[in-house]
Amino acid sequence: MAITSTTVAISDDDTIIAMATPVGHGAISVIRLSGSKVLPILRRAISDDTWEPKPMHAYLKTLKDSQGAIVDEVLITYYANPASYTGEDTMELSGHGGIFVTQKVLQHLLDCGASYGLRLAQAGEFTQRAYMNGKLDLTQAEAVMDVISAQSDLALQAAQKQLGGAFKAQIMQYQDSLLEVLAQLEAYIDFPDEPLAPDSLAKISAKVSHIKNAIAQALQFKDQSRYVREGVKTALIGAPNAGKSSLLNTLVGYERAIVSDIQGTTRDTIEESLRLDGMLLRLIDTAGIRESEDAIEKQGIERSHAVIEEADLILEVVDVNSAKPVDYPWFEGGVEHKITLYNKSDLPIHKDWQDELNSTENAHLISCANSTGIEEIKTAIKAKLGLQDWLNQSELIATNKRHQDHLKESLKFLEQTLDAMQNTPEAEWISFELREALAHLGEIVGHVDTEDLLGKLFSAFCVGK
Repeated sequence: MAITSTTVAISDDDTIIAMATPVGHGAISVIRLSGSKVLPILRRAISDDTWEPKPMHAYLKTLKDSQGAIVDEVLITYYANPASYTGEDTMELSGHGGIFVTQKVLQHLLDCGASYGLRLAQAGEFTQRAYMNGKLDLTQAEAVMDVISAQSDLALQAAQKQLGGAFKAQIMQYQDSLLEVLAQLEAYIDFPDEPLAPDSLAKISAKVSHIKNAIAQALQFKDQSRYVREGVKTALIGAPNAGKSSLLNTLVGYERAIVSDIQGTTRDTIEESLRLDGMLLRLIDTAGIRESEDAIEKQGIERSHAVIEEADLILEVVDVNSAKPVDYPWFEGGVEHKITLYNKSDLPIHKDWQDELNSTENAHLISCANSTGIEEIKTAIKAKLGLQDWLNQSELIATNKRHQDHLKESLKFLEQTLDAMQNTPEAEWISFELREALAHLGEIVGHVDTEDLLGKLFSAFCVGK
């Protein structure tokens, strides 16, 4: 059933409507309306011109079409402005969750609202209105999407923290501090006969340095922020029969990959996502690394090398029960984010590995056969990726790339501010650099004219959110 509505010019003053739950079969579906005309539209939809709902109350109502036929029985909740998600009058209808009946309800409401200019909402328009009406700042609006798309505990915690306003509060604290400095500089600019006193420069420098250092520290964790946001691309590598596929199956908890004593069983990469101790790992089981004349296996080995190049983390699996491969080690000079797992430790350890195990600090002995050492892998991964340091660094956590880009620019101008204080201690030069740093902090929370930015940002949202 196609949804139709009267074509109207798009305006921020329009009353909008959208489904707020996915299309499909379920117990209920939710349709959301927002704008100044929601009350008369719903009165028409339930055929009751005298209906006066109380805010924050739910009402069981029957929707009937123009012929008097029942469309659906729905629960309507009314949120009067400004105490609503968007800051406007809002109605939420919870009806039966079938695809056809939901479309019937949506079309019925569009028909009832045609004369009031009701239109289908654009993607992200509900949240954009919440931002425009001061219900959310820009960082919180972005956090709404981060909460929806979070795929791990760490990602959800970071998004909820940002949604709660912690990130905004920290940025605004920096803004207030820099504005105080700017006010001092403006006073010196207004009275140019009086140069900046050394003690004033020292106080200004201390404030700017503190903020610069906090931003620099936050940017040190940009990789960790990406891991939390997107997951950790993790390559399982090793010689044939080292136990890579067994490790994959052990970690995910079921037989995802074929395990066989026949070498070269894994001919292509196998991917699986795993939530491990709050982290999202994107595990990639690769073909065993060895010299091979088999054309298909050679292609698999080539893909293994390509995956290794792109991986955030490498879990190298070696078989300590067998002799060391002649082409081992596979990496020249080591790899920053590589953890070597010495598998089959439940069997006798071959002499080739004894010296390496004795000389390697925190050697990770594991056995996929009896799950020995598997729990310790979690701690090792978190430490290797610096996620524990990221969690402990709580002053300023920026997981959003847009935020990181503006923080990077702000940092650049703060450094130039400090440089100007040392080399050109004139208020005008210092003020110019400081204003640029402030402008980029303002871009983060949306305290600037960002019409193009908003259009691009909110278009990524779901319709009805």
